Amino acid sequence: ECDQMIAACKDSGSRLAVNHQMRFMDQYTQPKKLIEKGEIGRLGSVNVVAGNFGLAMNGSHYFEMFRYIVDEKPKTVQAWFSSEVVKNPRGEQFLDHAGCIRIETESQKRFYMDCSSDHGHGMHVVYSGNMGRIDIDELVGKMYIASREDEHRNEPTTRYAMPFTEVNSQIPPADAVTPSLHVMEALVKGEDYPSGEIGLMALETLVAAYLSNENGNSIIDLSKDTLPRSRVFPWA
Repeated sequence: ECDQMIAACKDSGSRLAVNHQMRFMDQYTQPKKLIEKGEIGRLGSVNVVAGNFGLAMNGSHYFEMFRYIVDEKPKTVQAWFSSEVVKNPRGEQFLDHAGCIRIETESQKRFYMDCSSDHGHGMHVVYSGNMGRIDIDELVGKMYIASREDEHRNEPTTRYAMPFTEVNSQIPPADAVTPSLHVMEALVKGEDYPSGEIGLMALETLVAAYLSNENGNSIIDLSKDTLPRSRVFPWA
């Protein structure tokens, strides 16, 4: 269906945007700027720990967040779904699994997310680099930065307790309405909006997670393995 939407819009000369708003949200734009400035050195991984918010309903947004932060496509996907199935808040006809997922890019940037069924609160993200880390509590709107002092940046990563500086600041808490408006405005202008191809990438990552879980938590390589493009999933 995604392939058909993208093809139909190309054929008609229409623009297609997907409401993955990360490029318009302070809790992602601020860390991205800090990472690009080298505040925490070379980024190694992004770690998300959250309540049971669904691998499809919310997880797909974080797949786009990771792509946006590292500016790379996911290459491999591995997943472990929770055995417990909890009633979907969007209706009994829907099923959206909880669980854990690991994504890696071609340059070995890693993404980890745990939104298992035994997690019941919060949305917390940690960006880890070889010289520091950024912690963000997205519901509260708090950002904490720890980075090595300049005179210790030549030391190896095994010197993990080198003197460091700390910064605490406030950022706007997670808000779905305002960044959605920004996506619509960008679509109308034809500038910097999350395209159908970007949305498809997130969905392919999600489908790969299902394949991994169903095949003994095997690693799915998006550049090589074939996805079941006609399969219907019970997501909202």
